Amino acid sequence: MKRRTAATLAVVCALVLRGDAQPRAQIYVQYDGFVRNKDAHTLTLSFGYYNLNVVPVTIQPGEANGFLPGPADRKQPILLRPGRHRFACTIVVPDTFAGSVQWQMKWAGGTSVTTAKSLNGLYELELNSERRAMAGIDPAKEPKNVCANHAPNVQVGGVFNANADVNVNDPGAELLPPPTNYATALDRELNLPGLVNDDDLPREAKVSVSWRKVSGPGDVVFSSPTTAATNAKFSAPGLYELELAASDTEKNGSAKIRVNVAAPGQPVIVTEKAPDTYSNAMKNIQASSTALRLSVGSRNYDTAAQQIAQLKDSFVVAQLYWAGKGADDATRAAQVAMKAIADLEAANTAKNDAAMLEAQVLLNGTCGNCHNAHRQRMPDGHFEIK
Repeated sequence: MKRRTAATLAVVCALVLRGDAQPRAQIYVQYDGFVRNKDAHTLTLSFGYYNLNVVPVTIQPGEANGFLPGPADRKQPILLRPGRHRFACTIVVPDTFAGSVQWQMKWAGGTSVTTAKSLNGLYELELNSERRAMAGIDPAKEPKNVCANHAPNVQVGGVFNANADVNVNDPGAELLPPPTNYATALDRELNLPGLVNDDDLPREAKVSVSWRKVSGPGDVVFSSPTTAATNAKFSAPGLYELELAASDTEKNGSAKIRVNVAAPGQPVIVTEKAPDTYSNAMKNIQASSTALRLSVGSRNYDTAAQQIAQLKDSFVVAQLYWAGKGADDATRAAQVAMKAIADLEAANTAKNDAAMLEAQVLLNGTCGNCHNAHRQRMPDGHFEIK
């Protein structure tokens, strides 16, 4: 009996490996919700699916994979990949739409149909889901009443598409985070954990993937330049920018990263470009500090008060930045700087020159300590955060 069981399992495994075994688990469709598009006089309806099989399943459009009411074929995906896939079909309809559109799936003896309550307020998508549903979709340009094609979703580490994630309903979504930063030594390969996902539209299209060097002082050799996950080797030390791009033949997605390559024997340091708000605050601190020294020297207390106010505003930005990064030492330094600025204000009001000089010395020392701990000069001479 054990021998027969083992033989049966072996046959089943062989069938699965050959692709002869038919996936028999259910496939469920789901309604993600809807978005009231702000500028195009349209609504966006979003649908997804959950394939419980461990292999992809292809279901051609029609009664087994179709929409109610017709037409059944609304350019929905026919290749259904294992697992849950939200926002697999995004349909733009006029804002006069008041009916119901349902996705129906029949597979393995079961039938799944999405809700008929398409515009029930409970299904209006919150902002994070809206961003995903609308990624790379322009309601004014997409064909109506059929599934719109999303650009491939490209990710390297924590960085997503630089273009496909823009949501026309949400201007703030265009303020994308700076590229993720990596660091390596010149004599090492760097692993790049790229990932590309697509909605499998247009049908039958093949997604192409490619890595390239955007900038940098030397050559970059990718172990597999046409796969999302790869390794990179660099020919010269310095700062590089790399890009992973993907295309589904109609739309493109990409993500960029920055790599700091250390020379042999030098420490490998991960740096990042500071956001503009922080960089501008640092420039203002430098300019205001210089102007304040001149004002104190000339006993121009009115001008000094203006410079002190500018310092206070700039250090508020610095304190929030470092607190957000969880850098306790830099946050404390900013707090000490704020105390020094408060002392400067009091001394300036009292026209106490000695106290103003003492507070300035404290303020300048705070800046120097923080720069030494968190500022790194790059090969081209500019500074970045470390």
